[in-house]
Amino acid sequence: MNRIDLIRGNILKAIAESGQSRLKVTEKAGISYQHLTRFLNNNTGGEIGIGILCRLAEVLDVPVSCLLGDTDKAGDYILTAGGRQLPAEWDGLMKEILAMDEKEQDKIYRMLNLLLEVIK
Repeated sequence: MNRIDLIRGNILKAIAESGQSRLKVTEKAGISYQHLTRFLNNNTGGEIGIGILCRLAEVLDVPVSCLLGDTDKAGDYILTAGGRQLPAEWDGLMKEILAMDEKEQDKIYRMLNLLLEVIK
């Protein structure tokens, strides 16, 4: 999935979660229904700029970064690696590793590097 497809999906999700129709959202954002529909359907002439994205975010009551896929609805950053979202457990595991002494951290680091070499 490319970044534009991610944004399309996030806009659709935010509209659905808002309980508003696309028509109502476009009216409040001051853009045409057809323009948004062309963008969401990946049709010619359906490009949107940051200004429109900001207006949509305001109407949908989400941060622009949520529509861009960088944060969740609350504005908390989503951890990603290689374009994929990391599992929720990642943060907890990292905190546990950081609480370990340096020798234990080094063992984990070496093990992960070996694993990366194997899967390359």
